Amino acid sequence: MQPAPRPLQRYAAFPLPVRWALVFITLSIYFVMAPFGYALFAILAALPTRQPERRARLLQGIFRRAFRGMHAWLRALRLLDFDHRRVQGALPEGACVIVANHPTLTDVTSITDAVGGVCTIVKPQLYNAWWIRPLLVAAGQVSGGTAQPEDVDRVLAAAELQLRRGFRVLIFPENTRSPAGGLHSFGRGAFELACRARVPLVPIMVQADPAGLVKG
Repeated sequence: MQPAPRPLQRYAAFPLPVRWALVFITLSIYFVMAPFGYALFAILAALPTRQPERRARLLQGIFRRAFRGMHAWLRALRLLDFDHRRVQGALPEGACVIVANHPTLTDVTSITDAVGGVCTIVKPQLYNAWWIRPLLVAAGQVSGGTAQPEDVDRVLAAAELQLRRGFRVLIFPENTRSPAGGLHSFGRGAFELACRARVPLVPIMVQADPAGLVKG
């Protein structure tokens, strides 16, 4: 049985000048600390290993702890109220394909925080950036592609390989952020992937109330 979820906390917002000051402090801490975090992550990604899957799980665990710490900090500052302990439901053990709607910019961080290490389909523009590509490859992330059939097949093959290695794969089947209060049509990729790898397909619903960090 799952424990009953705690009621959603409603924080009284700080006065606007205080909120802007907290945003400035948060960004300042990020820009000071981020180079050290990146350097540590890059070193772990670059070290030779005979167990790349084990290293990928280690790096995904670091992702999860970093996102959990980020959400705890934003919750304490009353900027963003997400708490993994209030998430309802559970995932099956082992590999599965997770599909979710995509209303906000924080969906990847909140889902990773809640369910643990996952392999995501990353936009090629970001995945191929020289400064982050080695880290994403080492962490088992998958490069996205265009709508061309050969590109789609390449992405599905790479994601299927991660599933066969025992990883979970997160896909946003709308291929973009969701419209306000609704959904775009789903692509078939996630469903074909689950059939190919013969793993469960698990839906996750993301709610943002009030809507924030949405498209546009």
